[in-house]
Amino acid sequence: MDKNLLKRFTLGSFILTTISLLILAFGKIDYNLSLLLLNQESIWAKFFYIFGEQPAFWGLLIGTVILLSVHNKTNKLLRCIYLIFEFILSSLCTYLILIIPLRYIYDNSASINNFRLNTAGIALVIGIIITTVTPKYEKTLKKYRQHAIFLILVILTEILFVSIMKYIWGRPRMRSISGFDEFRYWYEISGPALGQEFKSFPSGHTANAFTILSYNVFVPSQKKYKGRVFFFLAVIWGSLVAVSRVVLGAHFTSDVVAGFFVTLACIYFYYNLLLDRHK
Repeated sequence: MDKNLLKRFTLGSFILTTISLLILAFGKIDYNLSLLLLNQESIWAKFFYIFGEQPAFWGLLIGTVILLSVHNKTNKLLRCIYLIFEFILSSLCTYLILIIPLRYIYDNSASINNFRLNTAGIALVIGIIITTVTPKYEKTLKKYRQHAIFLILVILTEILFVSIMKYIWGRPRMRSISGFDEFRYWYEISGPALGQEFKSFPSGHTANAFTILSYNVFVPSQKKYKGRVFFFLAVIWGSLVAVSRVVLGAHFTSDVVAGFFVTLACIYFYYNLLLDRHK
């Protein structure tokens, strides 16, 4: 990852999000802007609703595979333990990758139960394949062990922070209120949340989508052009997911701004903690 690019982007984003949240803390700006974008029948927004969070689940799979494929060949017991954990966790991550879109497509209805067993079976097969194949690439994957730790920590931390904040804030979603009288500003803590319709702040979809920025650590630092192109495309992906959440009425503008910043803060913190070699 280009360290200077990350620093400039983080600083610029911090200033932009701070200004945005301050502006959205007054009057009806947050409410009216969200209402202006509202279009719950939007096809493209539904696509990002279904697939927008995938970077987080793929990141957990990638990180797990890299981290647990580094075995100690001289210790058979330790190698066996690594293989078992790699199989279990890679199967679980694969299951999440497959089942989450189905859960969104069927909107958590009873129909999703028809797919759970088949999806679990497919995930187990893929887990076996991964566990069988990755030892052949142990030397190559070993170089990225620190990157894998970084990726896993970023994703797990942002998920934890977002989940806790959602529960504490208890903010009603845009689609759940009938008018401005029921609107709650982003800084108003109304929790604990009584259900999913009161977990608007911050946006989990947005936070998970922007974890794709952390994949940039796998681009060699000397290949700055490729790194910047990927970074740019990652920002586009995360931004489209963020806007789609407002379009569908699942969040207010301030929710997606906060979701973005939670993930960016995690990326910047763990990058400096684990990967910055110029301290």
